[in-house]
Amino acid sequence: MTTSTLQQKENGRYLWFALLGLGFQPDAAASGLSKANIKHLNLGPNMFDKPNKDAFYIITVYLLKKLNPTRFHEAYRNCWPVLNHKA
Repeated sequence: MTTSTLQQKENGRYLWFALLGLGFQPDAAASGLSKANIKHLNLGPNMFDKPNKDAFYIITVYLLKKLNPTRFHEAYRNCWPVLNHKA
């Protein structure tokens, strides 16, 4: 493995453990997805080794709600969740 690959895996582990330390619960987060999406969902230390739009949405929402739930609901009430991908 190259140095960049090892660094990416290490960063993935740091991100994952930081999310777990903040109280992120992967099973609860994945329960809101449809059955078709949950089959391809990859949450874990290597979730961003490949592009992973669903995991990005889940992690982004979790972190924004954790940071300031009231502001999140005010700012994103009309455009979240992203339903129309062509808009």
